[in-house]
Amino acid sequence: MSEFKLDEQKLPYICQQLGISNPDDQALVKSLYHDFLYFYEDVRTQHLSPIVMALEHHIRIHNDKKDFRIIKN
Repeated sequence: MSEFKLDEQKLPYICQQLGISNPDDQALVKSLYHDFLYFYEDVRTQHLSPIVMALEHHIRIHNDKKDFRIIKN
């Protein structure tokens, strides 16, 4: 199974893989990244597994990434 550790240096790679080249859309990806970090920090003591599993499933199905998995750095 492949591992992908999310950090700010991966944002250009994420945009490339999703075909995002418009600077405004790239800024949105960066904004979503920061929102995710804020959300994660707020709820990290709660059970996130159902949310993470749903995100993984969505990415696997819609991006044909059968081995995609979200892990904490």
